[in-house]
Amino acid sequence: MEHIRIRAFRAVDDRASCIRYVYEHSRLLEEIGVSSALLHDDRWCTDERTVMVLAEHETLGIVGGLRLQHAAPERRLPVHVALGSRDTGIEKLVENARPGMAELCGLWNARRFAGRGVPWIMTSAAVAAAPRAGVHQLLCLAADYTMKYPLMNGFRVLSQVGEKGAFSYPIPGYTSYLLCHPDTSAMVAGDSTHFRRLNDLRRNTGITRLEVTNKVPLLVTYDLDMNGTASMSSLPHTELRRSA
Repeated sequence: MEHIRIRAFRAVDDRASCIRYVYEHSRLLEEIGVSSALLHDDRWCTDERTVMVLAEHETLGIVGGLRLQHAAPERRLPVHVALGSRDTGIEKLVENARPGMAELCGLWNARRFAGRGVPWIMTSAAVAAAPRAGVHQLLCLAADYTMKYPLMNGFRVLSQVGEKGAFSYPIPGYTSYLLCHPDTSAMVAGDSTHFRRLNDLRRNTGITRLEVTNKVPLLVTYDLDMNGTASMSSLPHTELRRSA
C-alpha cells in the first residue's frame, strides 16, 4: 500500500522544501499550458506567517502541495492580484475582512501520483491546521473540476463577485470559482462524516490514517504540529484510523 506524509510547516522553517514545491508546481503548470498566464511571486517564502502543506512520498518526493498565505497591507493576496482589476468586490472583500484572513493557494498534485485524492487530503489538512496557524477565514480560487475539494471542507462560493462566483481564469477556456471558508474554527464540513474526520485531524495532529478516496486505499501520516522538519522515516506511527 502506498504511504505518504502530509506535513504542515511555516515556510521560513524549511526553505529547501519551499524551493522544491515551487519547482514542482511550475513544472506542472508548464505541462498543462497555463504557466505564462499566472503571476510568479515567491516573496511568500520569506513571510513567517506563510504555512505550507506538502504531500511527501517515501520514494517519489513531493507529490503535492499548497500554501496558506496571509492577507497583509504590504502584500496583496494572489487572488487580489489576479482578479482584483476585474471585480472591485474582491478588493472590498479583502479590505473588510477580519484579522486572520488568508488564501489557500498554489494547490497542485503531481501527475505521477494522481487519482488518489491527494488534493482533498491536503485541503482537509489545511483547514484542520488553519486555527493553529492563526488563520480564521480562508479564500480559495478553484477550477471548476476541483470544486468538490473545497466544498467538502466547508468552503462556499462567493456568488456576489464575478459571474455568480465564476471567472474565466487563468486562460480562456478555463473557469475558476472564488470560494470562502467563513470561520475555520467552526469546523463546518460538507457532511457529518467529513466533519468528524476534520475534528479528528484537529485533535490528533500526528495520527496515521487509512484514507480511501476514489476507491484507492492510501496510508497517510499527518504531521500538522508545525514544529520542525523531521524526516518521513522518523515520524512516529501513532494510532491507525480508517477514513469513514
